[in-house]
Amino acid sequence: MNPLLQSALGSILRALLAGLAGWFVQRGVWTQDAANEYLTAGVLFILTILWAVWTRYKDRLKFLTALDAPAGIPEEHVTEKIKLGMGAKLTTLVLAVTVAVLTTACRAPVTITTPQGKVIYSANEVAKRVENLQTTVIAAEASKAIPTDVARVFVTFTVESAKVLRVVPQGWQVTVAVAWGEAKKQIPLKYLNDPAIQVAVLAVDTVLAVWLPVTTGGGL
Repeated sequence: MNPLLQSALGSILRALLAGLAGWFVQRGVWTQDAANEYLTAGVLFILTILWAVWTRYKDRLKFLTALDAPAGIPEEHVTEKIKLGMGAKLTTLVLAVTVAVLTTACRAPVTITTPQGKVIYSANEVAKRVENLQTTVIAAEASKAIPTDVARVFVTFTVESAKVLRVVPQGWQVTVAVAWGEAKKQIPLKYLNDPAIQVAVLAVDTVLAVWLPVTTGGGL
């Protein structure tokens, strides 16, 4: 970390933590000497955490920028793109985190151990994401974020899929997956990636990716 930046951040953190340290001193929890030691240690700890987070962020930014670049692009070109502000955007990082969170959330609880139980649970999880997609799309169409014809494709998929998930909870996978693929083919990429609905679309993609192995007898 740049020494000047480290010093500035250290001063700001010390000022913010000084009030808390003073509170402990006034109530006899710490002596003044102990408060000074803990204050210094606390500032160093927070600076270390901030630096680690910033370093991880930059590494992730470089990785995602490289993924978006043509195959074989030199590392220095990726670095230059980031310096010019042409790297992967914060929304990309947020979506990457969202995928991880959604994947974890879709997993069956440890109490559900039978294949039949997992399939029924998966139908419920997919139904939740499909319903959320429909609600999100309707709101996006109402706010003019997406056109009516695009919203109609989404809603047709969600309505038909909801019927399948409700009537055939143990045999929904192929029907819903194929219908989702066909629906996405009819929707221009710019609308699939529209911020108004992108997370809801990603949620359906993720839940299907997590649960489709059940159809082939694969484990979770």
